[in-house]
Amino acid sequence: MNLMHAKRPTVTYCWRYAGWALLVISFTPPLTSQGAERNPDAIRSGSVESTGPLADETKAVVTKGDFIRHIPSHPYAYVECKAQAVSMSRLIDGGMEGQCSHLTVGGSPVTVPEWENVLPNWPPGSSITPMAQIGPIDTVAVMEGYHWGNTPFRHTAYMGVTLNGKRLMVRPEELWTNASTGCEGRVVVGNRPGGWQLCADVIATEQPRPETASLIIRHWKTKLPCTFKISTGRVWERRYFPLTPQKGTEDEDAPWGPCSENTAESIEFESFPSAARILLTDDPGCSKGQEGAPAGKDFWIELRTTAKSVTSEQALPLDEILTYPEGSIVRPGLLLVASHVGSGKVATRNLGCIRVTTSAAPPAN
Repeated sequence: MNLMHAKRPTVTYCWRYAGWALLVISFTPPLTSQGAERNPDAIRSGSVESTGPLADETKAVVTKGDFIRHIPSHPYAYVECKAQAVSMSRLIDGGMEGQCSHLTVGGSPVTVPEWENVLPNWPPGSSITPMAQIGPIDTVAVMEGYHWGNTPFRHTAYMGVTLNGKRLMVRPEELWTNASTGCEGRVVVGNRPGGWQLCADVIATEQPRPETASLIIRHWKTKLPCTFKISTGRVWERRYFPLTPQKGTEDEDAPWGPCSENTAESIEFESFPSAARILLTDDPGCSKGQEGAPAGKDFWIELRTTAKSVTSEQALPLDEILTYPEGSIVRPGLLLVASHVGSGKVATRNLGCIRVTTSAAPPAN
């Protein structure tokens, strides 16, 4: 496998670390001195099919395809699903194995473009500190790889999926699944150390998708914003926003960008839809925890909007939210559902991931 020469779609940016060229196959606008914005509307295309949970949805039919076991003679193993999506991948003695799955429409297979020698969706610092990796919005894993070497790391390549030229929605679950079980009947959209995977359904829907709502976090020192766009037209849409990992400790005289982990001091909302749930946590995989699974070790906060369109009049400090009892209205139209903070821990400069789930009911006119 030639890791340095690959057939690939347009790549937006890259890092080089320890002699490896590391390409990210997703769209993430660069940070600027005016702040930053994460907009999901620039994902690569693949294809799939679909039948579904809500009346105007069709959930993709996922069936088992190739089972791959790769035990290499060199310290790099991979599971590459040709024209298929990954439904399970795990490390085994001396290599990796994984289950690839077909996605079909009306029983007819739809091709996911083949990938050869895809390089990792690997943020800087992930080889130094084990962390969760979650694919860009509306993408599925098509290749998993693991390098043993002096600095072991695992990586994943993601593709968007479309049907008849329209990009499909990918709805991740809230809980992580043990890789020994895999995402049967679903697809993989994230991985984390310890053998955990994030599973998702692929959904076809004709719902409109205006990106008119925003969640904004602000840097503790520069006060620059990092903006995450939220769809207000689709119901029951779940989006993960892992913040950009960094290596080492932030230099106060040379602060990191506002979309970096461990830099946020406050949050704001613009035109946020009613009954949306927002999870804020230090855990890079946006987990509150479950039996045997990793969780935010320092804090998590779960909020819910209670008004039709919630817009902040001023920034809401993260640590202030933790002073309210559960069930409190912390700002007009914003309810604190529940929270947790470890002894001696804080939320400021400790945020690692944001998860937003919109209501399963159509928005009121």
